[in-house]
Amino acid sequence: MTVLFYSPDACRLHRPNPGHPEAAARLAAVIDAVKAADFPHVRRQDAPPCGMAAYTAAHGAGYISHVQGLIPVAGYNFLDDETVACPDTLHALRAATGAVLDAVDKTAAVADTQAFCAIRPPGHHAHRDHGGGFCFFNHIAVAVYAALAKPDINRIALLDFDVHHADGTQDIVGGQGNILLCSTYQQGLDGTPATPLPPNVMAEGFPAGTDGKTLLTYWERVLLPAVGSFKPDMILVSAGYDAHRDDPLADLHLAADDYGRLMRMIYETAQACCQGRLVAVLEGGYDGKALAESILESMKALTP
Repeated sequence: MTVLFYSPDACRLHRPNPGHPEAAARLAAVIDAVKAADFPHVRRQDAPPCGMAAYTAAHGAGYISHVQGLIPVAGYNFLDDETVACPDTLHALRAATGAVLDAVDKTAAVADTQAFCAIRPPGHHAHRDHGGGFCFFNHIAVAVYAALAKPDINRIALLDFDVHHADGTQDIVGGQGNILLCSTYQQGLDGTPATPLPPNVMAEGFPAGTDGKTLLTYWERVLLPAVGSFKPDMILVSAGYDAHRDDPLADLHLAADDYGRLMRMIYETAQACCQGRLVAVLEGGYDGKALAESILESMKALTP
């Protein structure tokens, strides 16, 4: 079995203002760690950038044009106070989304295929008509509609274990009966959902200081059984690693091996309900060492 690993070089071209936490160095740390690990089951995979038309699956035409117009010739422009565009941001975005779309294509075509997309900038805070939280376009939401367009993919489970709730993803897919969105997050952070939730969304917040055992128990006893009952044809994962205890932007206390155990449970769920079809997409994670270690544990978990 081979796990496809995507990390387009162009994703490192997005460089917000100096000192910004969503820096190219976080992705470099991941790539260096995966290369050094030399996993026999992991194959580096290239993919073409997506065309701009791909974004119409998840975003309005006016917003897509707004992002295109935001890209500066030099220096920086701001989508909001923390979402910063540089001259190469659109190249990075198209490469990132192209990688996720290619991963979905290959995973849908061959049963028992898994993929990990180490991309940036992240996407799950991008709503249909606005972005924020470091996110311009919602890569995983674009990909879910591409998957559902395939004749043998009728139901998708979207799982998000980033420390922030998948507010943008919820805005785009909320209320759609053939998509199940499951999210855990830290209470009180930006993006915390209002209630009531759409009927196809399961989301649970946890207080600052929550450890990995508590969070994983919730996934094991509540969310993953719901995924199994939903019987998706594919599982897509917004894999954010900023709930790590060393992450500077939040206050949950997961360790790298917690992410390995969680990914293993997700992998086993995919094996049981959708022939192993699983695509994970990097979202947050802003301590380079913690991020690299956590992704290595996730990659180890994607083995028979």
